[in-house]
Amino acid sequence: MISAGIFLKYSYMGFLLFANLYIVVHFLWRVCVINKFQIQMEDAFYARVDSYIQALSKRKQEKFVIKSETHKQVVQILQKEEGNFGAKFKFWAKQRFYLVKISDQEILYSSKEKLPVVIFENLFQKIYECHTAVGHLGRDKTWHEVKY
Repeated sequence: MISAGIFLKYSYMGFLLFANLYIVVHFLWRVCVINKFQIQMEDAFYARVDSYIQALSKRKQEKFVIKSETHKQVVQILQKEEGNFGAKFKFWAKQRFYLVKISDQEILYSSKEKLPVVIFENLFQKIYECHTAVGHLGRDKTWHEVKY
């Protein structure tokens, strides 16, 4: 009777261990599949945005989105750091953007929209976060979340 009780105890613990292991493996598998799907979506998103930008005139292509290099240069101009920037670029940067200090970080804001600037490389992630935050409810609600 004792040996049967010990067997049952260990087999039940083995079942729990197996069940927990199954849950962990299933979760990791889902995370990998979701991450793979998200990477595919991100690649498709940036491919479509790039094709749209390429269809614009050369003059508009450069400033349609703010890439990380442009972001760094605008921040340098607004912080009054030294650099080799053209007069037109300095004027454009000072007219279109300003810095907001939040704790010890300075965040670049758009003067027109009064919202923080999202650089091109983080655009998909930001839209995806907003889409998830509204509960996958569609384009219009996601866009509202992005804007505010």
